[in-house]
Amino acid sequence: FSKHSGVISGFGKELIKSGEIPEEFHQYLIQAFKERQKADYDAKVDITKEKAREVLEKAKRFLEQSQNSLDKK
Repeated sequence: FSKHSGVISGFGKELIKSGEIPEEFHQYLIQAFKERQKADYDAKVDITKEKAREVLEKAKRFLEQSQNSLDKK
């Protein structure tokens, strides 16, 4: 993959559609990418502590799910 969007798309095609990982984790990845884009390109973006906590919690769940999937292989 040459772009982040390609990785996100491939993640959905390979791991979500196969049922290996629940759809909610694809949504987490999409949302995290959008938030990162805003932070990179919008100097006026305001990320609250609550939003940061939410993103970090989802990232933690994403990593746990990834580890569980790898452990099954």
